Amino acid sequence: MKKNMLLTMSVCMLVFTSIIPVSAKDINTIKPSNIEAEREDVSLEEALQDPTFSLEEASKEESALTRATTYWKVWGEMEYRQSDNTARPVGYSQHISDGKVLNTYHYTRTYLDNGVGGKKGDSGRQWGYGTVRAVGTYCMIDVWDTAIHTVKYGTED
Repeated sequence: MKKNMLLTMSVCMLVFTSIIPVSAKDINTIKPSNIEAEREDVSLEEALQDPTFSLEEASKEESALTRATTYWKVWGEMEYRQSDNTARPVGYSQHISDGKVLNTYHYTRTYLDNGVGGKKGDSGRQWGYGTVRAVGTYCMIDVWDTAIHTVKYGTED
């Protein structure tokens, strides 16, 4: 009886210790990514097709002076998942004036472009204020080797 119990406990300990390294591999690594940024304002008809777009938010006034003295900051990251050797694109955009992030309603979209019209890991347009983050879907890491990380941003015109 004691032998069976000891054997069962040993097997349980072996199984438990073998699970820990697998779980540790699921930790994501986020690192900066070289991107191609592209401004792409969209029509109202096209914006209305996006589930994250709000006509009410887009209708708020923004002064012409604010638009004239601003610039856009755009960047991207690769979020790597070691457990299955995949990564997903993450993109950000901000509308900035005098070093401060403006509360401009705009979108960010991120994907991997293979150069022949194929978009992998596409986040779709994500609309919001301030710093707008778009997270794509996971792709095999070899897709990253043959594609350009693209981050698009813009407003509804």
